[in-house]
Amino acid sequence: MFGQNEETLAALNKLSESLGGDIITHTHGGGEFSTGTDGETLADYHMFSVGRRPLHGIHVPAEMKLSAEEAMAVAGLDWEVERKPLYFYMDEDTLRQAKQGFAIVRKNDQKTLGVVGPRYTPIQNSEAFGAFQEWTGDRGLEFVAGGAMSGGKKVWLQAKMPDTFEAVKGDAVQKYLFLMNSFDGSSSLTIRITPTRVVCCNMVASIISRKGKRVKRFISVKHTKNFRKTLEASLENIFGISNQSWQQFEAMAKAMVHVQLNVTQFNEYAHALFPDPQPKEGEVEVSETRLVNAQGKRDQLTELFENGLGQDIPGVQGTAWAAYNALTEYNNYYIGGETSQDRRFQSAILAGQGISLQNKAEDFLMAYAA
Repeated sequence: MFGQNEETLAALNKLSESLGGDIITHTHGGGEFSTGTDGETLADYHMFSVGRRPLHGIHVPAEMKLSAEEAMAVAGLDWEVERKPLYFYMDEDTLRQAKQGFAIVRKNDQKTLGVVGPRYTPIQNSEAFGAFQEWTGDRGLEFVAGGAMSGGKKVWLQAKMPDTFEAVKGDAVQKYLFLMNSFDGSSSLTIRITPTRVVCCNMVASIISRKGKRVKRFISVKHTKNFRKTLEASLENIFGISNQSWQQFEAMAKAMVHVQLNVTQFNEYAHALFPDPQPKEGEVEVSETRLVNAQGKRDQLTELFENGLGQDIPGVQGTAWAAYNALTEYNNYYIGGETSQDRRFQSAILAGQGISLQNKAEDFLMAYAA
């Protein structure tokens, strides 16, 4: 549906009327509802956000409350995929089916999103988001953001929970649940807690370190024919998992607030996250470019520690909590230099350098709080 601009506009206008007629559109690429590069469409990178203006996509006023079905439509995710066989030529005249591989194809525009094995069963957006909707029930959750990543290979939905705490007075952290599904075989469907600092909207993946061990706080559902039973059972567990993870994160934040870092300690922290590189194989010494790059990252972290969003809140400046939030702001907005916000988002929340840096930051700073 969202591959064609006229159809997109018509659907959004209809949805706007049903929600009160006040959805505000934002540009994508060179103009409103334009397609991306290499034939990519809004279904590949489109998103929505309630109360906050996204870089591209739909801004929904904060007073509007969306159902999972409405959130899916606004996010441009009301499409389905199907599994199709792959074929190859044995020679110029003989075409054979590949028995161990299938293509996952989006029905509305026939775009191939991934190649998977024979046991892979796609989980449709309507199935994932619908189950999420049923589970949330009367728990007070609100769907506040969602969209597509990686050219439509991954989709996500974020729900705001009623829980909140203040690390210090005026520095609130809000509890969210984050659902991510993929169609390229790269990952399972996951639902995890993502604590978000309200003043700057920085999200972190809640993976708390305890005595050198990583405690993963999320549910994971594989794309197999029995995924429906697994998803239903997992959703029953996520509430308890999210509560435990939330309590651990709150305890960590409040412990960090009471730790003041001196200049030497912060410099050690910055070097622990971004150490000077070692010579590569065959190098006599490290190149000047690589040394400057590492120093540039430390300088950026220092700037965010001193002047980042929310660092001027009384009781925050100079603390381990300020150092931690400098890193989360770096992960959300600066990691990877000129890389896309799409990749930066995945690195900070799903997997990659952002998660690794977060783990190091927690270990280093909680050692001071012990």
